Amino acid sequence: MRKLAVPILLLALGGCATKVESSGNLQVCRNGRCAPAGETMTRADLVAALHGLFRDSAGAPIGLCEAAGSACKDRNVSFYVQGGPIPGLASIDAADAAGISLDRDQGTIRLSLTYRASFLGVPTACGASETVVTVASLTDVRIESGNFYCNWLLVGNVVANSHYAVERIDLDTGKLTGRYSMGTVGLLVVGGGKGEFLLDFKRQPATAVAAAPPSSPSPPPAPSPPAPIPQSRPESPPLSPSPPMAVRPATAAPPPIPEGFATTPPVTRFPRGPERPDDVAVVIGNGDYSRQGRDIPNIRPAYADAEGARLLAVQALGIREGNVIFLRDATGAQMTRIFGSERDHRGQLFDWVKAGKSRVYVYYAGHGAPGARGNGPYLVPSDADVARIELNGYPLKTLYDNLGKLPADSVTLVLEACFSGLSPAGSVLGQASPVFFEVKSPEVPANLTVISAGAANQMASWEQDGSDGLFTKYYLLGMSGKADAAPYGNGDGKVGLDEMDRYLKDTMTYWARRYYGRDQNAQIIRGSGR
Repeated sequence: MRKLAVPILLLALGGCATKVESSGNLQVCRNGRCAPAGETMTRADLVAALHGLFRDSAGAPIGLCEAAGSACKDRNVSFYVQGGPIPGLASIDAADAAGISLDRDQGTIRLSLTYRASFLGVPTACGASETVVTVASLTDVRIESGNFYCNWLLVGNVVANSHYAVERIDLDTGKLTGRYSMGTVGLLVVGGGKGEFLLDFKRQPATAVAAAPPSSPSPPPAPSPPAPIPQSRPESPPLSPSPPMAVRPATAAPPPIPEGFATTPPVTRFPRGPERPDDVAVVIGNGDYSRQGRDIPNIRPAYADAEGARLLAVQALGIREGNVIFLRDATGAQMTRIFGSERDHRGQLFDWVKAGKSRVYVYYAGHGAPGARGNGPYLVPSDADVARIELNGYPLKTLYDNLGKLPADSVTLVLEACFSGLSPAGSVLGQASPVFFEVKSPEVPANLTVISAGAANQMASWEQDGSDGLFTKYYLLGMSGKADAAPYGNGDGKVGLDEMDRYLKDTMTYWARRYYGRDQNAQIIRGSGR
């Protein structure tokens, strides 16, 4: 960092930070992948994601440090200040956010930041700074903290401000990095500095009140395509719902992906559909059952499949990032929180739906299982015990019933799961023989469309290298436009249920038989009365 100091008598009070220009290369990281922001999201998505970071930080300090790349090299940012006859280093290690508001039309987030600062290692008392986060474009994100007042030992009074140009946003770890400029000025006081910063939305500050002494080292923190697919079609209803309400992301960053799991979906670019501000999506990928579950084989393609479904939701279906509830390795408690229980259907998803307006899209990749006592079938949470699946599985009937009770315009459920108790990785039922269990699919409610990987007694196959579930691979390819092309569709830019059915029979069903010599027939079921 270059330290700046101007030992001049200044009588006017006002911060003197110089504006930091954007580099024009903004990277966004999420779900283990980093790419230019324009490749993976819209400006509205980026505004919603940043709003979620600041909103979720309310009540907890945001860490601030001098950065080297994507890690801290000091535990604070520090800069030289000529404080009358006492020159020295001022430092800031955190800020507290409050009063957070979002203006989607302008692409701005307004809030008050109260910086935790010190001078010569002694805490200063600082007032709040009116701060604006501006997403000018997908290459230009700035944070500007207006003038704020600080007092040191009741004798040193300064006004300060700061400017930040964001160059990297890591939504997985909750970190922003880029370049900053800070300035202070007061009676007989002037100073400031420039450098690289890291804002950490998940790190506690070095001290409860003030920054640590300057220069104290700290370890770095842990680590134009075809026409869009329409949402409605009288003769052949659409397979997908519409985008969600502008709400903060539903969950904290997912845990790191363990080794041995596929991460890249078969399709990463879909035709961009129109934005639908009221639609909501839930995407779950349960892959690692060894960490919390008991005697359940892992599903290697689940994370890649779920990421493909997420991209489908935000690109083709027009669902904003902030309206996507995305979970890897969802536990039973998390599934109940989102979908509700048998006794109460009003889970988080219910709260997010706008009555009569929202279209809901739900995707699940993970194990399914029959019930050993003729109950079930069940979705298998990542912390399930298969010996007690009736106690800790999530009943498919409850899922159907609760989705059917949503006051949504329509609901689409896509299941990369089978309920035979078998999987390409082995039996979900341990030493049991699933052939002895009869699997009965529950009745589908009127406003629900279910698209599943196979019949109840069939296995959901993977690609031979474990990179994708066969069903999800061809479902996503179909939704990218292939199912609308000849000989499956009419080329009108819309993918309907009948077109998808023909496409899956000619692709997924064929390759499951060719690879493994077994039947796998996708099931597309519309609720009774539709």
